[in-house]
Amino acid sequence: MSLPENKESVEYGESLYKYDFLTGERLEHKFGSGVIGGEPVFAPSSPDSEEDQGWVMCLVHDENTNSSKFIIVDAQDFESDPVATIHIPQRVPYGAHGSWMPN
Repeated sequence: MSLPENKESVEYGESLYKYDFLTGERLEHKFGSGVIGGEPVFAPSSPDSEEDQGWVMCLVHDENTNSSKFIIVDAQDFESDPVATIHIPQRVPYGAHGSWMPN
């Protein structure tokens, strides 16, 4: 994984990783060349769902086009294309993140 020159001191990259600590397996969700992801958030599909039953959500920035998007990845089909992509009409800076909490 290579980072853009102006991002060398920051821990952002072109992929997300999913680890199974019991088996040692590592899965990779690739954003693409020059597409850098921020801090992902996991949203379970229900309160009693399996450990990885839900979605991984992440803001990403495409350094090639200077555009940002919000992607949603099926956590049980982690290496596949996102199930949804929301294009954002303006640049979202690195480090932007959020959390979702019940009422």
